Amino acid sequence: MSIYEYDEELHKQTLHDEGYEDGFKDGFDDGFSSGESVNLIKMICRKLQKRKTPETIADELEEDLDTVKKICDTAKTFAPKYDAKEILKHL
Repeated sequence: MSIYEYDEELHKQTLHDEGYEDGFKDGFDDGFSSGESVNLIKMICRKLQKRKTPETIADELEEDLDTVKKICDTAKTFAPKYDAKEILKHL
């Protein structure tokens, strides 16, 4: 490509499109991850309502015990309502 073939507008549009695609993917990945976290919190909260221990919950859900304990400790401050999105914000 010679200097005379350079199209500044095309270059700007290409950079914009690439940035948009990267941002969209990052946002999608963050949203997906957040949704998975909310789902895990909801499952843990249902089991807390049944008076199950963090150890039992971790075993039943096949999740890391430290993760379950952290969620349980935070969720207890939201009992009995257990708003999963608010719990996630505080984690």
